[in-house]
Amino acid sequence: MNEPSFVRLVSGLVVLLACGSASVAIAQEGDARRVTATALLVEEQGVTPAQVTNIGVGIRRGIEADTRLRFADPVELLSDASVPEEIQAAVDDLDAIAELVRAGDPAEAQRRAEAAIGAFEMALAAVKRAALTDAYMLQAVSLCALNQRRACTEAFGRVVTFRESIEYDESRYPSQFARLFAQVKERVLAGPRGAVQIVAEPAGGEVFVDGRSFGSAPALADELLIGDHFVTIKRVGFEKLIARVTVEAGRTATARFPLQPIQRALLLERDLSRLPNEVGETRAGPVISGLTGYLFANQVVIGLLRPARGGGVDVALYLYDLRTRFLLKQRNATARDEEATERATALVAELYQGVDLSGNVEAPPDDRPPVVVPARPLWQQWWFWTAIGVVAVSGVAIGLAVDTDPEVPQGFTRFTGTVR
Repeated sequence: MNEPSFVRLVSGLVVLLACGSASVAIAQEGDARRVTATALLVEEQGVTPAQVTNIGVGIRRGIEADTRLRFADPVELLSDASVPEEIQAAVDDLDAIAELVRAGDPAEAQRRAEAAIGAFEMALAAVKRAALTDAYMLQAVSLCALNQRRACTEAFGRVVTFRESIEYDESRYPSQFARLFAQVKERVLAGPRGAVQIVAEPAGGEVFVDGRSFGSAPALADELLIGDHFVTIKRVGFEKLIARVTVEAGRTATARFPLQPIQRALLLERDLSRLPNEVGETRAGPVISGLTGYLFANQVVIGLLRPARGGGVDVALYLYDLRTRFLLKQRNATARDEEATERATALVAELYQGVDLSGNVEAPPDDRPPVVVPARPLWQQWWFWTAIGVVAVSGVAIGLAVDTDPEVPQGFTRFTGTVR
């Protein structure tokens, strides 16, 4: 391909990747084997962050709709997966808190539930929504068991506000409070709603409120129940952000969030500008093959986006298998802004139609001559200059002779000699 102007990185979204060469992440769902996957998008100048996000959302939905595939978000893959000890301890304590409520010690359960919530809210990005919801519910039922009805109903209301679809789990929480919860839920869901404008700095990335996608930042999240909600912003190259926002009746608040760069994404940022030079080739080049070094993938969908004539965006998707390292399929389409997400979803379905995901597909013939990589001369080896520095600091004498070999690049001098 020609040297592209696709050098503006990408807001980035994602699809597909199956786990690396050493350990393949294949999950069992009944008898179906699912391949985990991720996609990378590279945008040409003129493509807006909103267009990138909309295409990315469509790709994600297309993968999730294929029962053979498991979606993996590149933001998650690049983020630090470690969980702080205090967070893990709070998660591990939730079962014990539930047992305290059932055993008739609601005061201790209440104290520990509040401690868990405090720990979670100090590090929201490290906490799963299920654990956060459970902690709030345990706090609520503890208050109910302490006969603090007003505090109990307020606590139930907080949970329903950010988890509208929640159902009372009588196997987890005391059954005697299920009816009160149902009454609170009915009242809260019938209550007033509001909106909040979510602004990310820099712009771009996908905005979620309480797990529901609202598109690219800046995004208007509307029809939210009055009260506290949890905002998540994901953009490739930046840390995943999770924060609390409060929605009030009768007004649209604006919440601004600065995104922090991820150091681990520096390699990806460098490689994104190089990908367009390799996509379309039958065999994966060194950049595409090298993605396994930090994304651990079996497959990758690479999308190139450029402005379309008359509006919208031209989308070219390339599916590479990183086990066999060759191109499985490619598809192109033009997506108008109003249909970008749906068009990208359909394009992914076309991309995967009839594709063997086993990794056992025979590679196409390769008529290219083998590439011979010449050995680097001594003076170009990183360890040579490290050794020189160590020897110099140690006070060891070095005997050197200057070599004017014409193969040495201009500006360099070759040394030969002995260390004694």
